[in-house]
Amino acid sequence: MYLPRLFENHDLPLLLSLMRRSPFATVVGVIDGAPEIGHQPLLVKEDPLRIQGHVARQNPLAQLVEAGAPLTAVFHGPHAYVSPRYYRTAPNVPTWNYCVVHASGPARAIETLPHVRELTAIFEAGVERPWTVEEEYAARIAPGIVAFEITVETLSGKLKLNQNRKPEDWAAVVERFSGSEDAAEREMAALMKRVGGGGTARIRTGE
Repeated sequence: MYLPRLFENHDLPLLLSLMRRSPFATVVGVIDGAPEIGHQPLLVKEDPLRIQGHVARQNPLAQLVEAGAPLTAVFHGPHAYVSPRYYRTAPNVPTWNYCVVHASGPARAIETLPHVRELTAIFEAGVERPWTVEEEYAARIAPGIVAFEITVETLSGKLKLNQNRKPEDWAAVVERFSGSEDAAEREMAALMKRVGGGGTARIRTGE
């Protein structure tokens, strides 16, 4: 991932929050020199940091899991288009604000049924009559599933939030997004305030 220092983020609680708020991630491995890409809901575990998910046994990613190969999970956080119309100075060009977290490390197979039960319980939480795993049926389909865990050895956060803009332009985008009817843009404004910008981020990163 291209990661200019200005957009690099090491705030672990923030990165974990982004990962948990966007659990449907992209999983990437390499087979015979070519990328193998999947898309799975993932659970984030701590102490130590690890990620759990599952794939169909026929999925080529299952081969990588069973071989203990390294995998990378890409979590996609909020993102939003930024028009030059939002800025207070000129000239400027359009851009896109976004947040991504890359988590990489070796994979291993884990027990399928406990993983499926936990995943189901998390995503069914809060409903009046949550669906639960029927054990006999789950036992029949479990052989066709490979549950996995990635031990996270590298965690990279890229939060591109107008930190490279003039303070007045950064503030104008925050103001625009804060008053938006779009939930993603309001979330973007909150993240911009948390991370900082308009000179503050330059000082913090040494840029």
